[in-house]
Amino acid sequence: MGQVVSFQKGEKTSFDYCYNIVKNSNNKKYIEKMNKLKNYPYMINKDNVFNIFKNFRDIQIKYKLAGYYDGNDKLNKIIKQSPIYSIKDYLNFQPLNLNKNIIYYLINYDTSKFTNFNTPIFFVCGANDWQVPTVIVKEYYKTIKAPDKDLFIVENAGHLLNIENTKDYNIIVEGICSRISGE
Repeated sequence: MGQVVSFQKGEKTSFDYCYNIVKNSNNKKYIEKMNKLKNYPYMINKDNVFNIFKNFRDIQIKYKLAGYYDGNDKLNKIIKQSPIYSIKDYLNFQPLNLNKNIIYYLINYDTSKFTNFNTPIFFVCGANDWQVPTVIVKEYYKTIKAPDKDLFIVENAGHLLNIENTKDYNIIVEGICSRISGE
């Protein structure tokens, strides 16, 4: 779910898709913001990743390309209602900072050369995921060999597919579990 195959390729694909939408919107403010990121993601390094990532994700959120429909709103509601998080935690919620070690690792992450697996492989992707583009996962899926594999595309969902289309997501996961267990 939300499978990163190649960070550089995925982010470039996301950027190009977003750039075309922003350009066609004629929103000068956001066109200017996108133009400042013209070499995205190749300009990213450990020193600037959080600032650049945030700038791009903010644009994606504005154009509903990081989360789909009301996925981000649903996630915020879940966090606010959580018995684990306090109001202070919610106000200080910084996903990039919380995941900084993963993000440092992701900058050079590329699994595309790994194609042979001895274990079942299942991808569950949102049809409208442009944060970790489903189109990249579809390409990768075609190259892998595994004793059992499948690619599930959840309609009416983006990167937050388990929140955005919970019903279809749960049906898919239950099906995978039954398939693996043989029940």
